[in-house]
Amino acid sequence: MVYEWKSARQIKADPNEAAKVMNQLAESDSLTAENLVEVSKPENAPLHNEFEWDDTIAAIKYRNHQARNIINALVIVPDETIQAKEPVRAYFKIEPTEPTYRQLTAIVKTPSQRDALLQSALAELVTFQRKYAVLTELKVVFASIDETIENYG
Repeated sequence: MVYEWKSARQIKADPNEAAKVMNQLAESDSLTAENLVEVSKPENAPLHNEFEWDDTIAAIKYRNHQARNIINALVIVPDETIQAKEPVRAYFKIEPTEPTYRQLTAIVKTPSQRDALLQSALAELVTFQRKYAVLTELKVVFASIDETIENYG
């Protein structure tokens, strides 16, 4: 697979090298922000320079935030295995209370995880609908959301 960063991100590390690091953690079910920070501590680690290494308590929390941003910024370029019009996120947290991210390619192959991701997407659609309910121009979109929730919610 070929990876790239979302266009608005300021991450300079090679996305394919970053994907290797994150894939290794994800394969052992340990891709968390904290673990990404830990494996990035060595100066020669691919993501080392993406973190602020000021060792105060606040900096630890900030680096965890940076790790979550890095995990969320990695996208998969569509190909024969990922059929989409645009690049898609490579990792998702399918359980909001769990710190672990899972590979999209693994999620879609596991029915229970795929269903959890679908339910998360439906919840986001409801949030979107509530957020923009005042925009009557989106009436058709809202009707599609309602129909989709009725069919899959």
